[in-house]
Amino acid sequence: MIELKGIFKYLIPNIPNLSFREKLRASLGALIGILVVGLISKTTAGSNLNALWLIAPIGASSTLLFAVPSSPFAQPWSILGGNLFSSLTGITCALLIPSPLLSGAVAVFISIYLMFTFKCVHPPSGAVALLCVIGGDQIKELGYWFVIYPLGMNTVVLVLCAIIYNKITNQHHLLKSLDKDFYKTYRSIDMGAKNQKSDLALTLEENNEFIDIDLENLERIFKQTQLRIFNNQFDQLRCSQVMSTDIPKLEFSTPLNTAWAFIKERNMQALPVLSRSNHLLGIVTRSDFIGQINSNNFEKFTQLFKSLLSKNTNSHSDKNEVVGQIMRINTKTVTTTDGFMKVIPLMLEGKMRHVPVIDENGKFFGMINQSDMIAALYQTTLNQATNHELNLREIKKIIV
Repeated sequence: MIELKGIFKYLIPNIPNLSFREKLRASLGALIGILVVGLISKTTAGSNLNALWLIAPIGASSTLLFAVPSSPFAQPWSILGGNLFSSLTGITCALLIPSPLLSGAVAVFISIYLMFTFKCVHPPSGAVALLCVIGGDQIKELGYWFVIYPLGMNTVVLVLCAIIYNKITNQHHLLKSLDKDFYKTYRSIDMGAKNQKSDLALTLEENNEFIDIDLENLERIFKQTQLRIFNNQFDQLRCSQVMSTDIPKLEFSTPLNTAWAFIKERNMQALPVLSRSNHLLGIVTRSDFIGQINSNNFEKFTQLFKSLLSKNTNSHSDKNEVVGQIMRINTKTVTTTDGFMKVIPLMLEGKMRHVPVIDENGKFFGMINQSDMIAALYQTTLNQATNHELNLREIKKIIV
């Protein structure tokens, strides 16, 4: 019994578990696709009841186009080119080679070679080549017209159905370029893997084996896996363990010159602005100060900046006097219990150099800056390396 289970485990492919919704989406797509192809082809056939209007390989093609739309086998050129070359090859072999067995074998052989050569590998097209040889008198009578109808009609309609249906159901793999938003996010934290795509291509060439996945999708999956591994490495690190707490705290009414003095003395890029109950109101940064001056002339800029920081002696003025007038509000924050990895997208996508840390009640606890991040990454990596070194020493002791 155990051996039988082992055999079944070996025979069953390791396919990821799909949701009920995805299974239903793919199956329903094939149902609609075959119905539309059949209805249009049968209508085109007119009153000829004996006309061949739907061919069996289209059923196999629908499985690929709707169930695995990201596969290279399921792309528009794969099915169009594959069916074109295979049908022409099959009909030609049937005309030139008397033996159906030899003719069918040669047709499949040439079709596969042509599909590899023209990058349009589509497994059901192998069945098309064989069908052209052993499909019966109807196909023989049609000759090369079989390429146009019913095969051409079936193929084009099915591809159009798949493109429309997959787009409606958010499976845009057909005619879809790489997800730009994903790569925009990932490119910022790409760990020196600028040539990763070419490296993957070279590795596949070294293996000299065709795999059923597009190179761009393979790269996307590989990078997502890298991100998951990276997240797991730092998953236990909390924001409260990384943040800086020794930070000058400003109030809404803090004068601009006082705030600038703190920023300059402590060499900081940003400071928090808090209420009297220690709740975060916003942050004020060096850029907020500089943004108050509208001048490209250095000497004039210096004079205007000094004027900004000077106290106003008049009873009325339009000049900003306190940090509450120039601070940034609605600042994105993290909580003390959030994972450290939550800070990274805020800094990369939001272009934030400082991220405030608050508790569940909104009270300010500290800030995480770029230096804190680098220190945390270095310390965690160092600890992992140390633990690895200790494990190696223990293994060496056992061996000795």
